Formats: sequence, C-alpha cells, structure tokens
Amino acid sequence: MRGITTLWYYLKLLRDPIDCARTVVERYGPLVAFESFGFHRRGRTTILAVGSAFNKSVLGDPRIWHAGQLPMSGPKGSALERMTENLVSLNGARHAHYRRLLAQPIRNSSVDGLGDAIGAVVAGEVASWRSGNADIWPLAKDLMRTVAVALLFGGDQQRGAALGEALEAFVVEAKSPKVYLCRAGFPGKAFERVLARADEIERCAFDMAATDRGPKHGIDLVSLIVNSADENGDAPSDRAIAGHLPVLFGASYETCQTILTWTLFLLAQHPWVARDLADEIAGALKGAPPTLSRVKDLPLLDAVFRESTRILPPVPAQSRIASQDTQLGRYEVEAGSHVVLSSFLTNRDPDLYEEPARFKPERWSRINPSAFEYMVFSGGPRICPGYWFGMGVVKVALAAILSRFRIEVVPNARIDYRMSITMRPRNGMPVVLHAPDSEWVASPVNGRIRNLVELGPPRLH
Repeated sequence: MRGITTLWYYLKLLRDPIDCARTVVERYGPLVAFESFGFHRRGRTTILAVGSAFNKSVLGDPRIWHAGQLPMSGPKGSALERMTENLVSLNGARHAHYRRLLAQPIRNSSVDGLGDAIGAVVAGEVASWRSGNADIWPLAKDLMRTVAVALLFGGDQQRGAALGEALEAFVVEAKSPKVYLCRAGFPGKAFERVLARADEIERCAFDMAATDRGPKHGIDLVSLIVNSADENGDAPSDRAIAGHLPVLFGASYETCQTILTWTLFLLAQHPWVARDLADEIAGALKGAPPTLSRVKDLPLLDAVFRESTRILPPVPAQSRIASQDTQLGRYEVEAGSHVVLSSFLTNRDPDLYEEPARFKPERWSRINPSAFEYMVFSGGPRICPGYWFGMGVVKVALAAILSRFRIEVVPNARIDYRMSITMRPRNGMPVVLHAPDSEWVASPVNGRIRNLVELGPPRLH
C-alpha cells in the first residue's frame, strides 16, 4: 500500500489496532506492506505479517530481526531515551547478558520454589476483597503488583505503588494520538507531558533501587540490576537502572493483571465452565489455602488459562525491525523496515482452532500448538522469560478468587477494550462478587468486546 491508503489505515490503526489488522488481513491477505509516506523516512515500510510461518521466520531469527524501542524513543539525554534501553528492546551481547542475569531467578524451577510464598501473598490480598459491587480491573492490578513487589522487587510496597502509578499514567498518555503527531514534528504539549512522566518514572526507579545497594540477595530483581556488572564487567550505571527497572516492573504485573481480568470475565460469561472449574479447585484444595503446588497441574485450570490467553492475548501484537535487507515470504524487505506480528489473529487461525472466536477450554485436551501457533508469550530465542512466573501467579489467583467468590458481570455493562502495551478494558470491569455457590449465570453485556468473543451457550453439533 502507498500514499493516502497507507495514511488511512494508519489512522484506523491508532483508533483500534485489532480491528484494523483484522480488516486488512481479510481484505488483502496475511502479508501486507504499508510503504513510507510524508514525514516518514524512506525505507520505513511497516509490514503486517500474520501466521505461524511468518512468526517463526521473524521470531526465530533475532540476528536479522531486532527488537525495537519500548515504549518509544525520546530526545537524547532525556529520561524517556534512557527508558528505551531495557531487556525488551536491547539486542546482541547486551541483551544476552541481561537475559541470562534476569531470567534465571524466574525460570520454572525457581518459580516452583516460590509456590508457598505466592499462595500466601495472593490469599492475603484476596481476603481483603468484599462481597458486592466491585471493579475487577483495579483489584487485579493491586493484587498482581503486590505479588510482584513482594517476591521480585524488594518488598517495599510503598515504593512499588509509586512506581506503578507513574507507569500507569505514562502508558495511558503515551498512547494518545496527539503524542504521535507531536513526535512527527507537530507542535503541542502532549509529548511534553509524556517526557515529564518519564522523569517521574526514573525518579521512582532510583528511589526503589537506592534501598537495594549491596550484596545480591534472593530472587530480588532490583538487587540483581543494581549490584551486577554490565556486559563489559563494569559497575552498573544509573542508565541501566533507568532502562531495565521500570519496564521489568511493569511487565511483571500488568500482563498478569490483564490475563486475570479477562479470564474472570470469560468465566462469568461461561457459567458451565466456571462451575466445573470451581468444583475442580475445591476438590484439589479440600479447604487448604491455594499454593502453586496444589493447583498448577489441574487440567481444567490449565486449559482455562490457555484458552483465555488464546482468545484475548494480553499483548495482541509485537514488532521487530529488519537489521539488514532480507526477505519475508515473497516480499523483499529493506533494512529499517518494521514488521508487526499479530498474536490476536494467529491465535484465531481456523485451521488450528475450531470456532476460533469461542471460549472452549476443552479444545486443549486434543491440541498442542507450538509457540509460533499460540502466540501469547512470544516465541523463539526471545520468548518471555517471565512465562512460568506469570502463569503460576494467575493460576493461584484464580484458585483463591473462585474459592471465595462467584463472579457476575454487572448486567448490561458496556465492556470495551483499548490498547496500551496490553489490551485492557477501557472503563474497567464492573462485577458483583457473590459468596461462593453453584449459581453461576451469564449476564447480558454490551460493548466492543462482543466483536472479539462469540458469547452464549455452546453450539449443538
């Protein structure tokens, strides 16, 4: 695509990236190139590539396909510019060094060792929830952030809350269309507010790091960052702290918050699944508090987690940049071009997933897709190192919540979504928390969520 057509789809992309990608693929096919125009530099082609083959080609070759800056670039010397140098956006030797350093404490065996601690923190938080009307989105945020701070980021909940709130405000403001226009060279204050938020985030990160100077200890990722040598063997710099800590911290809980919120919504709208899951959890716990060892291998709980993240992946798209001229499919790609891979559309491939828009946990008893076919935590050498931690925490949280409550979405609530880094509910998730019983019932809901999920009872075949 060229010229005004590219501009038209860019504007649609800003409004709703998921709907735009779906429209483009339905109209033009799984590989679409939007060629540069106007203020974009020559060679800055953006490619939308959908499907497991493209996912494998791109994510399987990090030598050619580099990670891009996250969340966005800033002026040289700014806090925003320093934030872009993090585990997610680095490449080559620096990325390899920090991945080895930070991934080890959250690998599968390490997470198993945290199982009782995860259960204790989750149970303590969920015990503070009260029956009645509530908004699951902020409750999930407080729960997951508390777990992350307690187990991975030093335990100072006050400093963790300050950094978390600064990140939340930054993410919301950074996705404003006005920010994109300001970055493109138009005058305005929106980008200046984003720069100010980045300054605030950096101050909070330094404040959190100040308490962790000294010998490395335990699984504390803050301690690892501030007390470990960099890839050259030099002492860690303030720039490394400003780059790694905010993104690691936000990623440690926002993805879990998003997964938990949408999973509870899907369970509330599919009462026959929710009843069976509540029974499975009760049978496994037998009145004991939920811990990872007690719930991690429950078959329906595992299927619910996988199906929820399939149909509503927390990060619906990811991107890479071509470090050199290359080829993707039959398309010749210039160095500097961006490719966008859609987890949302990959996870709805009808050749892989029957009735792809339906929430059907039972499908996982007969399918075993690869990471490139089930795109939730990326794939290839840069697959998300926090996968096991995130899955374990969400499973324990679901067990704790369903042991104490039956959840009903407020009848006729409008459930919309919006994109930041994750796909989150636009105006929260209004629910009623009931005492646990077997009276699960699906309430009618409105909003754009109905464009993403086919709700209602299962079809008879």
